[in-house]
Amino acid sequence: MASQQSVIPSASEEPSDNRHDRILVQRLRGHSKPLKLWSLVHAVVQEQNPPTREARRTMVSQLLCRIRFLLRLGVIARSGKTHLYLKEASQSLVPTPLLTATGMTDGYQAAGGSGRKVFKA
Repeated sequence: MASQQSVIPSASEEPSDNRHDRILVQRLRGHSKPLKLWSLVHAVVQEQNPPTREARRTMVSQLLCRIRFLLRLGVIARSGKTHLYLKEASQSLVPTPLLTATGMTDGYQAAGGSGRKVFKA
């Protein structure tokens, strides 16, 4: 019988998400102009040099997920459909409104809302 290899990667083989985040942010920080999404992903993958095609594809998938996460956090932003840039530190921090004693926010929707200002007519 052929011996089966373990499908679960060891901790040393699987980089942490924070490491990917740091690498992506460092790459974007080094450029004054927006970078193409796929150029950024392929440059990071080439730098890491995964041993197999499967590992390469997995890393591309992980990087795309981390980019989407950083976009949602507001750390990076899109410039058009295909380019990304690093937001300024002051722009990426979004203030969180505090709830009042009645449970409503001052000018904002309650938790679970879109976070946009609610204007009363």
